[in-house]
Amino acid sequence: MSENRRPLPPLSPMARKFLAYKASEDPQLRFASQARSPGYSETDWPQTPYSEGYFFFYGTLMDSSTLARVLQLSEPPQMRPARVIGYTTKLWGKYPVLVKGKPFQPVDGLAYKIRLREDWDRLLAYHSDHYDLGYILIDFLDTGEKEVVGFAFEWKGDPEELRNGSFSLEKWLQERDLTGSK
Repeated sequence: MSENRRPLPPLSPMARKFLAYKASEDPQLRFASQARSPGYSETDWPQTPYSEGYFFFYGTLMDSSTLARVLQLSEPPQMRPARVIGYTTKLWGKYPVLVKGKPFQPVDGLAYKIRLREDWDRLLAYHSDHYDLGYILIDFLDTGEKEVVGFAFEWKGDPEELRNGSFSLEKWLQERDLTGSK
C-alpha cells in the first residue's frame, strides 16, 4: 500500500451480505485474499469480490477532487466522458441516484478505471446500503468505444424516497465551496 493511503475501514454487515450475494450469483468474480487482520484465513470475512474495470459516475464522484479524496489519491484522477443507456437519475435529497429508465434513455457521466482492490473497497465503503453495485454497459464519448462492461452504483432503496429533478455538479461544487465542506 502506498504511503498516501489510509487503512480501509471494516466492511459493514450489509456490505458483507451484498458481496456474498454478488459472488454467489457470478462465479467470474475473483476473491481478494489480502489479510485485513492478524489471524486471517481465506475463509474469514471480509473478502471482497474484485474485478478490475471502469466505474461509471453520475453524481458527486464526477468531481475529480472528490473522487481523489475517496480513493485517497495524491492527485485528481483522469476520468473519461461516458454514457449509459436505459437508465435515468432521480434525486435522493440533493443527490442523484441511478435507476432503470426507458430503453434508449441516456445518462451522461464520467468513467474511471479501478485497478486496485483498495480503490474498489473504498468506493463500496463510500456508498450507503441504499445502493447496489452492478454491471453496466458504458459507452465512451471521447473515443466512440461501444458497450464496455463496467460497474455502477444503482439505487436499491425505497423508490418512495426519490423525486424527479436534476443534479448539477457545478451547483453542488459551488454549495460545497460556500459551506467549506471539502
